[in-house]
Amino acid sequence: MNETHIQWANYSWNPWTGCKRVSAGCDFCYMHRIMQNNNPSIVRRATPSQFMKPYGIAGNQKIFTCSMSDFFIEEADEWRDDAWEIIKNTPQHTYLILTKRVGRIKHCLPKDWGINGYSNVILGTSIEDQSVINRMVILSKLKNADSHFKLFISAEPLIGQIDFVQNSKLEEAFKKMDWIIAGGESGDAPVGTPGIKYCYRPCDLKWIKKIIVDCNQYKIPFFLKQVGNHLARYLNLTDKKGGDINEWDPDYQIRLWP
Repeated sequence: MNETHIQWANYSWNPWTGCKRVSAGCDFCYMHRIMQNNNPSIVRRATPSQFMKPYGIAGNQKIFTCSMSDFFIEEADEWRDDAWEIIKNTPQHTYLILTKRVGRIKHCLPKDWGINGYSNVILGTSIEDQSVINRMVILSKLKNADSHFKLFISAEPLIGQIDFVQNSKLEEAFKKMDWIIAGGESGDAPVGTPGIKYCYRPCDLKWIKKIIVDCNQYKIPFFLKQVGNHLARYLNLTDKKGGDINEWDPDYQIRLWP
């Protein structure tokens, strides 16, 4: 585990690495770029020292869990109980568990999760555009009034407009969310550039603004991680990924926590 450059976490922890693409948001995933010389589609358990690393982290930290995989990927089923045990035994840390396999969550929770869950866990799903908005509905069904855990959404890479309250079904699901993160895509060059494997797709400030409006309406904390390479280039920002909050218009300088 190392300190992370991801703005919404203090550390990242990877009890296993490797993943498989499931939707358009995965097309230019950084994990595949980082692990391109080590067959990133093969899921591997970490070494014992890396697997147990949370025990050695001091203080109360926000830990992005499985930044190089998916916590609920099928290939990790035999190891997940061991990871849950570590999470349970380190209640001083907050574990941010983000997945695109949201339909598997309820089948992969620890036996003692019960109704309340673990209070040091924030379960989340990635939503890159409206086509996968149903992930939020599935996620929302995990939580009830007695739940001690929180739910979040990562709208990153944001590659299309998202309307979280398009209808009453989505509105009810959205109101159960405790935190929304958004961010534009990063990459080596604009999508379609010849010879470039890891590209970035356009992001529109209007899409980000719509999410901010939805969050404000329902008093859900919002966190803008970065505007992405496309907007950074368009706005002539110094930070190529558009991650320097001081370069943004004040209306977008929002980094709230749940």
